[in-house]
Amino acid sequence: MNMFGTLTPLEDNERLPGGIARYVSRTKESVQYTGMEDSWLLHNPYLLKYRPKSALYMPVTVHGASIGVLYLENTLVAGVFSPERLRIFHARAAQSLYICELLRSLGQYDNGPENGKESPRTPSAMEEPLTEREMEVLALLATGLSNKEIAERLVVAVGTVKVHVKNIFTKLKVNRRTKAIAQAKELQLLD
Repeated sequence: MNMFGTLTPLEDNERLPGGIARYVSRTKESVQYTGMEDSWLLHNPYLLKYRPKSALYMPVTVHGASIGVLYLENTLVAGVFSPERLRIFHARAAQSLYICELLRSLGQYDNGPENGKESPRTPSAMEEPLTEREMEVLALLATGLSNKEIAERLVVAVGTVKVHVKNIFTKLKVNRRTKAIAQAKELQLLD
């Protein structure tokens, strides 16, 4: 999971030292880097390039099941991830992952294809156009408002907004808000 609450594959890239994360995922052991000791971690390409002062790699488990690896780094202070703080970090990571999964199940959070399947793309012209109210809801979706906030702005019930969102998804042939917004931009329905 990265700092934006999204899941990131355990690969070396510009934002993640994947080799260490894979090690933590495999061994289920936390790894700390304080920036002071001579450590095997110093050979990681990411750490060599970015030189954080402190880093923590910790497996995240919920009810005994491993669900990810928490990676934290501090570029200003060495040794900030003390052993007594590990429980706090673990609890926060588990909460964050739980919230991401909850939002994903509600269709309010996009983290890539669900179950490895992409939703079908629409043809260049929609089969059924969006109504004026659906266009209003779509514009508010694009600003990042929740269903409740949209309902307050339009002075309608939250259930009504959910129906409009469902209709928008159906007409755009998508299953997530971010995909609906991207599709609407592609079809030039949004500025």
